[in-house]
Amino acid sequence: MEKKYGSRSWRRGVFLYIEHFSYLLLDCMPPFIRNWIFRICCKEYGKKNYLDYKIYIRFPWKVRIGNGVSINRDTKIFASHFDSETEIVFGDNVTVAPGVSIFSATHDHAGLDLPDIAASVHVSDDVWIGGEAIILPGVTLGKGCIVGAGSVVNDSVPDYSIVAGNPARIVGHRTIS
Repeated sequence: MEKKYGSRSWRRGVFLYIEHFSYLLLDCMPPFIRNWIFRICCKEYGKKNYLDYKIYIRFPWKVRIGNGVSINRDTKIFASHFDSETEIVFGDNVTVAPGVSIFSATHDHAGLDLPDIAASVHVSDDVWIGGEAIILPGVTLGKGCIVGAGSVVNDSVPDYSIVAGNPARIVGHRTIS
């Protein structure tokens, strides 16, 4: 049986092509142009930010980035397309190591049709997210917390806590002097 594509799937295909081509071009641009483009595309974009090459932000108009944020290469930020109220928010002085994935949408496994569900993700001020960590929908990373490399964070993290593992658990607390 031949699969027929409606006009909606054709438009989606064109959108995805343009989106991926845009990110390819973005990786060829110098940092000051990349910052200017992210400032235009994001819902909010602070000052003195550094977004490295080869990062991917799906639906950047649903992402807020504070001041002094550093996001390293191969980071993927997936804002939800399905819920107009959800967003991904980065506070000030956040450091994101390479290869981090942040999701604000997933599927509800209770139904066989896997309906989409979404919840905002909030990364508070002075947070450090270690390499290859995964942050799932609905998570709030408290002020000053540290997420260990390779951790899967599926629950909110209290202020100044250090979490690690899969699923991430509190392994310590920061002492700020």
